[in-house]
Amino acid sequence: MASVKGFEVKAIKGFRGLEGEPLQQANLYYENKKVGFLSDDAKGGSPVIQVDEEFVSKWTEAITYFKDILYDGKSVASGEELFYFLLTVKEWEKIVNQQLKNGFSTVVILEEIEITHGYRTGAYKVFSFNSDEESENLKELGTDDSEPSEWRKSIFHSIDDLNFQ
Repeated sequence: MASVKGFEVKAIKGFRGLEGEPLQQANLYYENKKVGFLSDDAKGGSPVIQVDEEFVSKWTEAITYFKDILYDGKSVASGEELFYFLLTVKEWEKIVNQQLKNGFSTVVILEEIEITHGYRTGAYKVFSFNSDEESENLKELGTDDSEPSEWRKSIFHSIDDLNFQ
């Protein structure tokens, strides 16, 4: 289960904004209970984030964990960023599951972080290996010098590794 502090997204649906851009929406779950709704705004504004009142403090804790623990304080802490991260790790769950089924024992995902402002760019690269020793030789790749960024490495050996607690 791809989750952060017990929160995960389910029933992810894609739709188009007013100018045809691809957008997403999903139900928000906390420990398998539906507690909210998340959606990109069709008019290009900030996402709509609705969290049941009794779970707002847990959601806030998850945002703090997301920023401080997962991203060493380098990410913008917001419900919006956590929403997009939950969508991303749901995508990673499918990738990791497929690579493990294909016989690989280690899946490494490099995720690009724009370091000046601390936001996740959405870019990532996937590498699959048969041993941890092989993955240790992976050099973290950079991008164009005009956009200062770094690559955050996440290593997965099972689907359970996508449960960020």
